[in-house]
Amino acid sequence: MMAPEVRQRGHLPYAITNGKCAKVELIAELFQVIGASLDTVDAEETERIGRYKLDRMLQNFDRMVEVMGPQRIVIHTVDFGQSLAPLRAYLKAGGLQRHILQPLQQKADYAHQYAGRPATQPSAGISACRYIDTNLCAISTSTA
Repeated sequence: MMAPEVRQRGHLPYAITNGKCAKVELIAELFQVIGASLDTVDAEETERIGRYKLDRMLQNFDRMVEVMGPQRIVIHTVDFGQSLAPLRAYLKAGGLQRHILQPLQQKADYAHQYAGRPATQPSAGISACRYIDTNLCAISTSTA
């Protein structure tokens, strides 16, 4: 697993889950803070964008809050023009205050799923990860 390796190198591992994985105790053990991707709590909208099994995802998110506490969870939401009021009410009810709202990127693979939705951020030049960009994740092969 990568998270223990990252911690061993003096960094805090961070990942974003879509909530389909139910191994909450393992996530709590491996990550001091975990990101959770949740764009909407509207079942029809989640089906339309290809995020199936919303009920299971919400159960897992609720379990994460129970096990980890809301302060250790950061919700990541892509703003593709959906109503955010129901999502914000869900987050407030769970005590989740760490919420990052991101614009929809202009990626070719998003054109199909988010048809008719305004893409407000170009994907070119966006850094995916400072660890990759600055080679912090390189594994040393030195035996000295």
